[in-house]
Amino acid sequence: MKRNLLAYTAFILCLLVAFAGFAVAQTVTGSLVGHIEDATGGAIPGARVVITDVNRSTSREIITDDEGNYSLSSLDPGIYRVEVQQANFKKHVRENVEVAINTTVRVDAQLEPGGVSEVVQVEAEQVQLKTDRADVSTQITREQVEELPLSPDRNYQSILDISPGVTEAADVGSAFGNPNGSTTNRINGQNERYNNFQLDGTINNQTNVISQTAIVPSADAIQVVDISTNSYDAEQGRAAGGVVNVQIKSGTNRFGGSAFGFHTNSALKARNTLSTLDKPETKLTQFGGTFGGPIIKDKTFFFVSYQGGRDRRG
Repeated sequence: MKRNLLAYTAFILCLLVAFAGFAVAQTVTGSLVGHIEDATGGAIPGARVVITDVNRSTSREIITDDEGNYSLSSLDPGIYRVEVQQANFKKHVRENVEVAINTTVRVDAQLEPGGVSEVVQVEAEQVQLKTDRADVSTQITREQVEELPLSPDRNYQSILDISPGVTEAADVGSAFGNPNGSTTNRINGQNERYNNFQLDGTINNQTNVISQTAIVPSADAIQVVDISTNSYDAEQGRAAGGVVNVQIKSGTNRFGGSAFGFHTNSALKARNTLSTLDKPETKLTQFGGTFGGPIIKDKTFFFVSYQGGRDRRG
């Protein structure tokens, strides 16, 4: 019996490790690139570049190459602090660098002569043209998802049309065949079946009706929605229309959450003045919440979301 217990425990651990590796591999990330030079414009090789996630306190570092360039890929979306250090130069610090999914952010720096203990801090920089990627994409932020008016069932797809080239959302299928309430959009005039939906980088298309998404996450659980409409990278793939990728929120070093409740009732609606019939009875209630925080501070985090619904019709 003891041997069976050990075998069972080992099996569970293997499953957890495999699942963790799968989850990491499927996460859509961003990239950070830049060029480090001195006051005369000469490249500075061997400079130490440290990138720190402000909310999680996790950090990565890289050394500039012979031409003073650096590149860090597979960065989790978030707000970062970029520090550049080299002997005989002042430390250069750039605050509040936002890296989103499916983006390449450029942070260049010009170091000033001085001691490493001296710091040159840059709070913000003028927005630059995107020169490191050829794709055409739009980011719908968490604030937009939360503040813009959504459809009665609070589906994020109802605001995809704020992106250039995307049509207004249209209903598809019956409530039985489409229980998540997925809608469809045409992108750049292509058929809605040509779109590719992803959830944290994992394919999220319905298998039987590919124009629908399999999972429509709660609006309160969404960090960002990335819509690539043209010239997207090959890694996006399998789409002739557009690629819509939803990134779920992540836990940070601070515990936090939200609770919500929404109710739509026909009793509060005006009757159609051209109709002699009574108002059809409709009662739609949605409720739920989110919660996230650290498991091991600065290392491991969690985030959970729940949404329930009650749809009562005459």
